[in-house]
Amino acid sequence: MSTRPDTRISVVIAEDHLIYRQSVVRALERSRCIRVLAEASDGRAAWDAIRELKPDVAVLDYRMPLMDGTHVARLASFTSDIATRVLILSAFTESSSVYKAVEDGAAGFLNKEVEPSHLVDAVVACAAGNTVLPADFAPGLLREIRKRSHKPLVANVPFGLDCDR
Repeated sequence: MSTRPDTRISVVIAEDHLIYRQSVVRALERSRCIRVLAEASDGRAAWDAIRELKPDVAVLDYRMPLMDGTHVARLASFTSDIATRVLILSAFTESSSVYKAVEDGAAGFLNKEVEPSHLVDAVVACAAGNTVLPADFAPGLLREIRKRSHKPLVANVPFGLDCDR
């Protein structure tokens, strides 16, 4: 009898609100392509689970006790033996929050009001190496990038250049 390796996407979930965490676990476990390896209620426990289990994706709350999800994303992105991709879930969807998550290495960012099927799709996309950001986040994120870049939005045209030719 041969045993097939488990090819499902492995996931660690960290969320400090138990009821919401349980809902995320249920939504992901309904998918035949995802298996939840561990749950955590704070960022430090999430980081410990990521280091130990090395999941394909970590679904993390933006704000948690002991360590925020963005801090965990930063640690994961700068630790050479960790290939875990981080998907942030947050009730805070202002452009500065999205920017911080992406800057810290998150592969995706979703509003906590996401439909369960879209959450599953986002985990699959992150595991495949894609970036997940809802289209309605793009305008605010672009404004935030421009605001923080300290570069002029319009290129300087050299003096005397005739643009009509």
